[in-house]
Amino acid sequence: MWLDDLAAEPDPLATLVEDSNLTRPQIDAALRYRGAYPDEIAVRIELHGRETASAETF
Repeated sequence: MWLDDLAAEPDPLATLVEDSNLTRPQIDAALRYRGAYPDEIAVRIELHGRETASAETF
């Protein structure tokens, strides 16, 4: 999800490493997981979006 948000950056992965507490190997592992289980990740992102929108209404 964060990489999608950083798509306009010249190097989204480098930006994510700089702006977070994640290491490059952690990000690479997450990307491999997303590649192996795209439907599961899509559902989680959808749920996060709904929960975020719901929290903003309070």
